[in-house]
Amino acid sequence: DVVGVPPVARILSPAEGDAFYVGEILHLKGVAYDHTGTRLDDMQYSWEVRKHHADHFHPFMDATEGNELSLYPAPEPEDFFAPTNSYLKIILVVTDKNGLSTQIERLVMPSLVSVGIESSPQGLSVIVDNFPVITSQRAVSWKEHDLRLEAEDQDFYKFKSWSDGSTQRERTMKLLNSHQTIRANFCKVNQM
Repeated sequence: DVVGVPPVARILSPAEGDAFYVGEILHLKGVAYDHTGTRLDDMQYSWEVRKHHADHFHPFMDATEGNELSLYPAPEPEDFFAPTNSYLKIILVVTDKNGLSTQIERLVMPSLVSVGIESSPQGLSVIVDNFPVITSQRAVSWKEHDLRLEAEDQDFYKFKSWSDGSTQRERTMKLLNSHQTIRANFCKVNQM
């Protein structure tokens, strides 16, 4: 065991309470001092980022030495339910010249947006990020996410178009704010 006073560290960026959006470049910056008040050298910092999802996590950035690092673009949600149970955990470990370490963490939550999912007529199913949603309802996702949408023919209804004019059954929609709505338009086919 190493005896002594471990360094003091703070994460400056991302700041407490910051939220990320899909594709955003996050900047990792910290500050640390040893027990004498001397600022630690950038190579005495090690950053790791984990993408937490439900009850597990995926490495998002392996332990990387340095300070003032740019993290590659923030991720997309993993699935339809991920927007409400996923976040990034940023871990900073600083080690002084005596080998004493301090580890601190910061959770960075996604910037959430909701989108209206509609159909005409109502009550039909629209596939949202590979999950069937019965209209009409609002889905929650992450800002700047390319929401994957799919409209399939069902019962006596054939897909015609989306409310923005697109006639592609499978398409994406970039989520920019919570005031967006998309409607799948269907036409009734003659019953035999």
